[in-house]
Amino acid sequence: AGAGNSIEGDVISGLGTEAAGGADLLVAGKFYVLTNGLKWVPVDADQPASSSGLVGYCITSRRTDFLLKGFIQNTDISYLGSIDGAPLYISTGSGFLQNCKPGSGDVGRIIGYTIDASGYSMFMDPDKTWVKIT
Repeated sequence: AGAGNSIEGDVISGLGTEAAGGADLLVAGKFYVLTNGLKWVPVDADQPASSSGLVGYCITSRRTDFLLKGFIQNTDISYLGSIDGAPLYISTGSGFLQNCKPGSGDVGRIIGYTIDASGYSMFMDPDKTWVKIT
């Protein structure tokens, strides 16, 4: 996290070995799901396999330190919308969230809530359930 950014909550270190395809593919500030073989892949609402497992927010690149639940303040977050308290869903953009409900054919899963849109803050608390939108 850069200057003015902060993380507070349940952080896990060392779970998973690397990103699928190699550790160099981990990008701080993106959301990942832990898959079979302990590989982290970017969340993606297009596929249940990349949106239905354990979700983590990558804290640092090339490391396996992920926030599983807690507060995130990151000036790079642009998808919070303007309504504090609004839910944030897994996006069809690889590794990102969105502030609108998913469309037909996508997986619907709430990952957190906007806390202060003007301050780029969210509370991450991934729902344990998901649905395929028809």
